[in-house]
Amino acid sequence: MKRKLESPNNPFPSAQAVHEAVAGRVPSSSSIIEEIKLYVEEQLHRNITLKRISDVLNFNCAYLGQKFKQHENMSFNEYLLRRRMEKAKRLLETTEMKIYEIADAVGYTEIDWFYKKFKEYTGTSANEYRKQCFITA
Repeated sequence: MKRKLESPNNPFPSAQAVHEAVAGRVPSSSSIIEEIKLYVEEQLHRNITLKRISDVLNFNCAYLGQKFKQHENMSFNEYLLRRRMEKAKRLLETTEMKIYEIADAVGYTEIDWFYKKFKEYTGTSANEYRKQCFITA
């Protein structure tokens, strides 16, 4: 069941919204990790940090980082990068959005940083990736 952690007036979830999402039960590590992942999916276009999430959930940041790594077998930052790059790849494959628009849509305000991270992740530039998609299609 997907829950909205944001209100129309405030795009960032409040502590109350997150707590209501896990209300009525003692949150297990896996339910907290699922809440974090849901937050990432809903806020991918924003500046996301584990510190901000830990503040909202009232958990220690280092503790959440450890639990996340145990549950997902990767660090939170690795997970965030993977989600952003996979979405960027999908947008390159399925839309005609400009590269800077895609970078913004996946949470990068600095286009040069997006180019660098995309090339590290895929082994090719965003422009080349898009060209390869259309050649093989």
